[in-house]
Amino acid sequence: RSISDEDAIEAILCEIEQEEGFRIVHAGYSHSSRTLGTAHAGSDHDVKLIFVLPRSVYFGLRRGPQTFARSFEAVEGMAPVEVSGWEARHACRLLMDSNPAVLAMLHSPVVFKTTRWASTLMSLATETMDIDMLLSAWRWHGLKTFQNFIADDESPIRKRYVHALRPLLCHTWMRSQPKGKWPPHLLLDLACGVAEAVGLSSRDMEAVRALVANSENLSRPLPHVTELDALIKRLLADTKEKPGSVFITTSGESEKQHSRGEVESQWHALCAAIVDDLSSAETPPS
Repeated sequence: RSISDEDAIEAILCEIEQEEGFRIVHAGYSHSSRTLGTAHAGSDHDVKLIFVLPRSVYFGLRRGPQTFARSFEAVEGMAPVEVSGWEARHACRLLMDSNPAVLAMLHSPVVFKTTRWASTLMSLATETMDIDMLLSAWRWHGLKTFQNFIADDESPIRKRYVHALRPLLCHTWMRSQPKGKWPPHLLLDLACGVAEAVGLSSRDMEAVRALVANSENLSRPLPHVTELDALIKRLLADTKEKPGSVFITTSGESEKQHSRGEVESQWHALCAAIVDDLSSAETPPS
């Protein structure tokens, strides 16, 4: 990712704010090839954001949009840009349920636009995180990707292995860490972390390294990789029905438990504060 790409994406986000009339709370990469270390010549820029609508929308009869999506074609040597995201109330509800997509955006190593509210969102998301819901979502994603796009396809698109492995490796990695930590962004670093924490064979690691190293093959339908098939099946078996209650806690700390009602109240208060602060009848400045 060059500086010119970053500048172009920031300009796109300012353009979106002007045209849509909303304010961006936070914008960064999703968990995609740009953060996984698997980008290739055909990789686009997948940008996620949280936004606040104009103030009048929150008082009128018509319900405003919960999501946003817009595509920008490749220009002047820059790859296409896909921008999508969630309205603040919708994002807070998803974070209250420990949604992995919104959490990944908040943890993105690349931030294009943000406000002071991003750190508060991150703090509350960490404090109220429902580990079991997050682990379940990761396992479901890995399982469905393997079932729908790899297992019964003679020549699966190679990047489907990345899509199946990442959530399953995140599941396994997080179970061995203190609560509040987030998995490494790069796929190879994540696999190394799992190998160090719970053990992956040298054959497993060689297969993951080859997958990452040959990124130009990721968009192609190719024969199965036996080692990766076996690794995914083993991770699925190892993660089955294993609740987050076995998480390591930091020395001397007790887990702070929150009832669902308490969690909802906290998210309601934060969401109201964000909307009150950033909603405006005026078009945001460029």
